[in-house]
Amino acid sequence: TGVLSSDVVLDFSMVVDALACEAPGYYLEVTGVNEPFDATTAPPGWTVIDNLGNGQVWRFDNPAGRSNNTGGSGNFAIIDSDWYGSGNNQDTEMWTPVMDLTSLSAVLLEFDYDFFWYSGGLDETLDVDVSNDGGVTWTNVWTTSGGSSNGHVVVDITALAAGQPDVVVSFHYYNAEWEFWWQVDNVFIGEK
Repeated sequence: TGVLSSDVVLDFSMVVDALACEAPGYYLEVTGVNEPFDATTAPPGWTVIDNLGNGQVWRFDNPAGRSNNTGGSGNFAIIDSDWYGSGNNQDTEMWTPVMDLTSLSAVLLEFDYDFFWYSGGLDETLDVDVSNDGGVTWTNVWTTSGGSSNGHVVVDITALAAGQPDVVVSFHYYNAEWEFWWQVDNVFIGEK
């Protein structure tokens, strides 16, 4: 110990908290959303909409104990029509927080998903919609129905979201009566 008379270089390892995506000495500011759905409750600022008023909505606690089939790991958001059972209908939306994306010149929407489709039902539909006026009007940017699928989705939503102060993304599951499910994980909205 004492006063150094020349420069000294010291090497030491940094411990990375992979769950929180944090490392000492590094700061990353994210404008938008980066949501892994690790908790069993709705993430802060996220809103679940019940369009039928029957309580059959997006869940974060995996009530039927399904495996994560999205390609992600750990917990996920799910609308599980099969778990709600016979004679029950679902029309529910999961909204991101309202995002101020005025500082971004390009915006990507990415998510992992698993859609297990039931051929004998009402042909449930999955829509992902974007609003740049806080949820008043919507533009569909991704949809699927009529067959099971899963994977990683990337949608360039620059034209709708870049430079906008009130952006919301909705994951909308509807036209469902005792179908199977839609799992969503690792939602990212922002600039890379």
